[in-house]
Amino acid sequence: MVFQVKITDLLTTRHLPFDELDPNDVRVEYIFKRFQLGEYTGSYCCTSLGKRANNNVFTDYGDSFGVGDVITAQMDFENGSISFWKNSEFMGVAFENIAVPEGEAVYPHICVKNCRVSVNFGTFPGGEEEWLKQPNWVFVNALPRSQTERAPVPPESKSDCTVLMMVGLPSVGKTTWVRRYIREHPSEHWTLISADTILASMKVNGVSRNSSHIGRWDMVLGLVGKARNRLLSLAARRRRNYILDFTNCDPDTRKRRLALFEGFFRQCVTIVPSDEVMQQRHAKHLRQNRGEGTAAVPIETFLELKGS
Repeated sequence: MVFQVKITDLLTTRHLPFDELDPNDVRVEYIFKRFQLGEYTGSYCCTSLGKRANNNVFTDYGDSFGVGDVITAQMDFENGSISFWKNSEFMGVAFENIAVPEGEAVYPHICVKNCRVSVNFGTFPGGEEEWLKQPNWVFVNALPRSQTERAPVPPESKSDCTVLMMVGLPSVGKTTWVRRYIREHPSEHWTLISADTILASMKVNGVSRNSSHIGRWDMVLGLVGKARNRLLSLAARRRRNYILDFTNCDPDTRKRRLALFEGFFRQCVTIVPSDEVMQQRHAKHLRQNRGEGTAAVPIETFLELKGS
């Protein structure tokens, strides 16, 4: 089974307030679940930087590729292997002895960073002459219906979707509650929007942004805030179930964010532990994230949030 990706343009990053390491990248691969490519055990990817990745381990693999190059991702179910082609050049077997988990579907997938791409699942956009073909290749679109499974479809209307807004001071247990709830309700297909998920998406070749960034950390946090606002505006246009994991202590902030999701079923989940438990959790949070860009919340800010 194969599919192909062509990079058509590299987007500028001049708007960033700092120099970005590897500002453009494309990851091409197959995954078993909806996760960032190459960063968990069920994801196998090849990157445009000339690396392959699985389980958050990035190693050198072949040449890099850029604008105009066609990358073919080939999965052999009989041998349990994944290989890649760069244009007409076979790059070699990237992964072997892959066991597809029972009951899991395999998703052709791409992850882009400041790039425009064209994707060929068998329809050959722009004409067959722009893509590579081999007699033994079976494109995704050519697979029999009996061998395919439709990805989860969104609810029919926004009224069938739910937005859960977390409310609580920093380090009181909101994220712990969210993780447990998502784990216990997998069939509800929750999409989590939080500062942690945004930062997790900003890794550089599997290395956390906290560890790889050189310069002022407040600039990164500023980008996280802009990304959060953009994600909220985009999320309100898509029919999904969302959890908004921020402090959301300010009434005006809650009202403004929930107003974006007009038509959704909206609820707030408020976490209010005792002062003793809150202090213990806050101290634990600082210990666990020492050296990861986490600083103590100023007491003035804490009291202001608590008073709201």
